[in-house]
Amino acid sequence: MKMKKALFVFLFLGLITFNLYSQEEKKSVFTHTLTESIGIIKTFQLMEESKLNMSINGVYSFLNFIPAYELGYNNKWFLKFKFRNLKNEKDDNGEYHRINFYNLILNYNLLNKNSLHSFKIGAGYVLGSANEQIKHNFLLSLSYFYKFDKHFSLGIEADLYSIIIYREYSLSLGYTF
Repeated sequence: MKMKKALFVFLFLGLITFNLYSQEEKKSVFTHTLTESIGIIKTFQLMEESKLNMSINGVYSFLNFIPAYELGYNNKWFLKFKFRNLKNEKDDNGEYHRINFYNLILNYNLLNKNSLHSFKIGAGYVLGSANEQIKHNFLLSLSYFYKFDKHFSLGIEADLYSIIIYREYSLSLGYTF
């Protein structure tokens, strides 16, 4: 009889333990995403060349790798930090030119938070350093991502600086943890 009780208690505790560990893991409200993008900045075609202070090589800049970090809340609100180095070269006079941009963007996902698709719209602030001068601007951001795995996503992004004067288009690969 004691053996049956001991076996029953052992099975009961084993079943409880199994149920506790087999429950679906709880999702965190916060997500962290590292993104690597390949992008290009295009300027508005009708402007005079002399007014294009932040454009590189005339109308188009070269392709650029753009690392980013994004903090998400409940898969609806996102705060993104992006960095770009647009120019890093010496001119004919031997002067070194470097142009960096730092973006801070607040995005909102317009689609269902449980969907594999996300369409984000947002606004942000750009701080740039060009040849030891500080430049700043506001931007509008649009992005579409498709999550093809629990961790990986692929998407396209468009950032509009000075409304439509400078436009950045990029193809992005993200890793969420």
